[in-house]
Amino acid sequence: MEQGKISKTDAQRVQQLASLPTNFSGFERDRFWFREQGKFHPAGYASGLDFDTDGRATATIDFDGDGDLDVVTLSRQKLRLLENRNQNSHHHIRFSIVQPNGQAALGAEIEITSKKLGPQKHYVKTTSGFATGVLPMIHFGLGEDESVTKAVIRWPDRSEDVFENLAADHHWKIEKNKKPVRLESPRWASRLEDRFRVSRYTIPNQLQNLNEDFVSIPETTGPRIVTFWASWCGGCIKEHPELVRFAKTKQAQVIGVSVDQDLEKARNFALRHPTPFRNYLANDKLVKNFFGDSGEIQLPASFVFDARGKLTRAFFYPVSQEGLSQAVKSSTEVRLQKGDATSLRHQARKLIMLGKRSEALKLHEQALRVAPNSATAQMTMGFIKKADGKLVEARRHFEKARKIDPEYAAPYVALADLELRRGQFRQAKDLYEQALKMRPNFLPAVRGREHAIQKLLVDR
Repeated sequence: MEQGKISKTDAQRVQQLASLPTNFSGFERDRFWFREQGKFHPAGYASGLDFDTDGRATATIDFDGDGDLDVVTLSRQKLRLLENRNQNSHHHIRFSIVQPNGQAALGAEIEITSKKLGPQKHYVKTTSGFATGVLPMIHFGLGEDESVTKAVIRWPDRSEDVFENLAADHHWKIEKNKKPVRLESPRWASRLEDRFRVSRYTIPNQLQNLNEDFVSIPETTGPRIVTFWASWCGGCIKEHPELVRFAKTKQAQVIGVSVDQDLEKARNFALRHPTPFRNYLANDKLVKNFFGDSGEIQLPASFVFDARGKLTRAFFYPVSQEGLSQAVKSSTEVRLQKGDATSLRHQARKLIMLGKRSEALKLHEQALRVAPNSATAQMTMGFIKKADGKLVEARRHFEKARKIDPEYAAPYVALADLELRRGQFRQAKDLYEQALKMRPNFLPAVRGREHAIQKLLVDR
């Protein structure tokens, strides 16, 4: 090909790339981190925020007015409102720093100080990260502090205003050389799902087939694709051969749903366009589950669910076999990094506090698969098995932890505790003493050793 000229084939390829519904990295899962003790841990998978939609616009805003920050994400596929339901009693404070004309004082900096948290600093801005606009309002978390002892405003012209003893849990408007004014913060009286009728994306156990007979939906332990079609939908006709080719690969269960009002037309369409998967008739409840209460149905529409029944992707255009395969692959091949084991354990700990032991156990098992050579993960699983009375399995995990990290005192203490329960007091004493060699004054080991010695003296 001559320099500066594009061949017809290359031009067609460029046109095809331009028409794709996603970009080159669109199927990559989102990453989410939380900070604890100065370190960031990946928590996207454990918290359910590892979306694979194509978008990078993310903003934090208190859209329900309860004082904590919620998250809004916008992708090419959908808008997501992620409500923060943390039930702690921590405090916050907000500031709107404005110029005399009422406009935001862009570039102004505010530094606050509270009793326990100390100093925090932020500045007025209207953008955050990539492709995201944010409100020019500043939010600080205060933890247990009920007020800000000092607030210093540094204006763009380098002048300063200083204020003291501002009450927490309020929104303060600050204008140069004027006293702070408290603003009203609107709050919703109900939960998010009570204010917005959101789609639930659920399939009932039974639906009518094209003969109007109620039949059971086949169960599946793998991914599932639910595709909606109609006889009058041109995009559905275009998409049909791609769906057939994909269904024959058996990468996922495919369910077809007709939204035709004219049953005879739906049957004729199915006869002209046979499929290797079963087709059913939509009812009002199913339509509302997937498209909301408006009754507006955008066709064609295909929804991809992972093996857990979680919606992972939705296509509202004729999708190709390759596109479906990629969507299923991204929903089943979740890549977890070792750091995710930490986030999984934290999430499991919260579930245990809520009394959801079986769900917590599943997360701990995932953490162990992600990081089998983590002594901490082995110890955590050992304690769970011990609490369930499965002492043999608990011992196995404690032994693995000791083998992974021979200088880790905790496994020795855990094994010593098991020996105490078996009445093997001398073995318990030896294990406690080994723990104390690694970690002198380790209180569980000190107390355990004293208890074992007392038992030995009694036996004499």
